[in-house]
Amino acid sequence: TTVRYNNGNNNSHHITYSINSSIQVIEPNSGGSSSFTTQQILEILVGFGTASKADDVYATTGTTNGTDLMGDNYVETITDPLIRKKDISCSRFFVQGSTDFQVGSQPVKTTNYGTGACDNLATLTVNGNTQNIILH
Repeated sequence: TTVRYNNGNNNSHHITYSINSSIQVIEPNSGGSSSFTTQQILEILVGFGTASKADDVYATTGTTNGTDLMGDNYVETITDPLIRKKDISCSRFFVQGSTDFQVGSQPVKTTNYGTGACDNLATLTVNGNTQNIILH
């Protein structure tokens, strides 16, 4: 179940939406199940008043908690708002922001999507070791 609620304008006069989801996925042939809940805020930073979606820029904040197919609990927290530009050449990937992802007691994995450039590049940091990654 996903509920999307229009909160109206925030203090910056941007439209915001609360998005709350609770999903369970049951795999076939007794393959187990996974589930997650998410609470996010989507803010339209640019482009709300225009007819075209191509000039829209969104920011997303929030958290996701779940259980994977192995029964391990995980949490993902958006630590810096995730920015997505809806321009057709740029809409596939986040262009800015970061998340922390942790499964059980494993090390936190931090993904950083950069500072706004329209590309498919990010960095992944685990235990202080950072590597460049290419998003697909």
